[in-house]
Amino acid sequence: MEFKSDKTQDEILDTVAKLLSISDNAAEKEVVSNIIPNAFLYACEYCGIESAPSHLLIQMTLEDYSKVSSAGLAKRSLSSLSEEYLDGYSSKVMSVLDKLRSEALKKDKRLICL
Repeated sequence: MEFKSDKTQDEILDTVAKLLSISDNAAEKEVVSNIIPNAFLYACEYCGIESAPSHLLIQMTLEDYSKVSSAGLAKRSLSSLSEEYLDGYSSKVMSVLDKLRSEALKKDKRLICL
């Protein structure tokens, strides 16, 4: 699937790198550059869309990078030795994805009626 957004992958990479303060780290930027297409594909498949807004892709990439850099660990308690792992995206991201999905479904229903 061709990458379609209001910003290019390089622009999204630059934004994420600045937000993470990794602009000078080539290895970390490579990790981020591999995450962006996966976030795009997830958004498109989940929502049934062909283009994803850059603000959503930036947030998804930040969350995915956080999972990679922390090995997916969300919470660790040493006294009881319990750990919680991140599964999926935050409620903020999911609400945007659900809204895009709903809009895409409504659009598809209108096309079927025509």
